Amino acid sequence: MPISDPVKSLSPFRLLGKRLAHLEDEYGNVIVIENCTHLILTFDEIYEQSKMMKVSPSMPVHHYIRAMLMSLSFTPVEKALVLGLGGGCLVRAINASNNKIVQDVVELRETVMRIAEKYFSLPDGSRTHYHIQDANDFMTRKSAGKYNIIFSDLYSEDAMNPLQSKRSFLVSCADRLDDNGWLVINYHIPPDVHSLFSYTLHSLFKTVLYCTVSSGNVIIYASKKDIQIPLSKYQEWGNTVGKMFGCDVSTLSRRLSFWPKPF
Repeated sequence: MPISDPVKSLSPFRLLGKRLAHLEDEYGNVIVIENCTHLILTFDEIYEQSKMMKVSPSMPVHHYIRAMLMSLSFTPVEKALVLGLGGGCLVRAINASNNKIVQDVVELRETVMRIAEKYFSLPDGSRTHYHIQDANDFMTRKSAGKYNIIFSDLYSEDAMNPLQSKRSFLVSCADRLDDNGWLVINYHIPPDVHSLFSYTLHSLFKTVLYCTVSSGNVIIYASKKDIQIPLSKYQEWGNTVGKMFGCDVSTLSRRLSFWPKPF
């Protein structure tokens, strides 16, 4: 889902298109808007929480999603965890990249899940498991399961969930990754190199990269392994993901950088 500076409609007031659905729950509205080319999930009819191209549902539309998916080139993936469903952009793309990948998908709002199932072409079958649960509760429950990759995209209509900044959350993510695994976070702003978040990140993960996208948010990639690979190799790998989904990620891959250590 988008962040504090989400993708905005061309209209300064409301997203343009036909309203297909409007449900409410204890957290607010869940709305689906259709235009000639896309289906849009929104919570307020101003910001796009998720967007799907009707003729190519698996192609990631928003640049922050494309940036997150570049991590699929960093390590072989057999099992993935997605925190935050939204309209299912990550889930569809991961499944399209390799339908043998097992996915656990965690979404707080049952209403969002119902909308995504009906309108946004979610993959089904025995390899994709959906959990209506608070992400923190899911991460802290006792489980022997490990993941090759964890995608964290936890947002409300206009702000990042503070959970993504907490040490306890980062510890839980590190515990759930296998030795070669990667944590990928859609972060709302470039964290201060000398912030507590940055210190915590580097204390738990040996290799940390980031990519700033056009909306202003930052995608953070973190591995527990000290990977001695030049930045140019990550950029080369990241660029290959564009061919996988039929979209251009060359600008994003060139923006990949190592996150500086605060000590």
